[in-house]
Amino acid sequence: MRFTFLAPALLLTACGGGAATYVGHDTYQYFPLDGERTWTYAMDDDTADYLLHVAKVATSTQAGTDVVTLEYSRDDTGDLLYSVKWSSDAGGGILIYSYEVQGGESVTFDTPVQFADYRMVGGDTTVTETNGMTFTSTMVGQEDCSNLWTADTWQCLHFNLDDGDGDDMSGPPFAGDWWIAASWGTNRFQPTGWQADWVLTQAFFCDPDAQDCNG
Repeated sequence: MRFTFLAPALLLTACGGGAATYVGHDTYQYFPLDGERTWTYAMDDDTADYLLHVAKVATSTQAGTDVVTLEYSRDDTGDLLYSVKWSSDAGGGILIYSYEVQGGESVTFDTPVQFADYRMVGGDTTVTETNGMTFTSTMVGQEDCSNLWTADTWQCLHFNLDDGDGDDMSGPPFAGDWWIAASWGTNRFQPTGWQADWVLTQAFFCDPDAQDCNG
């Protein structure tokens, strides 16, 4: 079950007294999952002595929606840490379907967790009740964000996903704070169990149909 709570809408009024138009961010464009994609992250302090490698490894279809499996692994050893199944599109926004921790729990949600509605503004909140848990995702706002890959300052949407257990050091590996950027996806994130951010050091994207690769 999902509930959405909207901040006061940003409105633009057309010239000549036309109808007001809602202005927000198309969140799914900030979490692209098309083509071939990988990302690499370094911890923002010295609490991790390895790089985190994230790779798109599989795509399935559920109720007409492309659901993508992302695997999160140690870059030095290749050891898989956990995987999460996501979707991101104009129809459903950004959704989380399941996760599996290597050597630990595997959870498929009866109702996918709504990470983001397809369009949101700062202060908007969406709540998902599923599997006896209550997830609250808040779009904190649009913020400048840096990374370790480029000297440019990016514009990111900052989300906080609370798993409702009252403990930031335990719970699903996708709970926490996320900064996502258009075209490239997650710029930095601080998931459950960490007190510093994983920061992007490199990203790769390839569109096999267009034979266009970047990164």
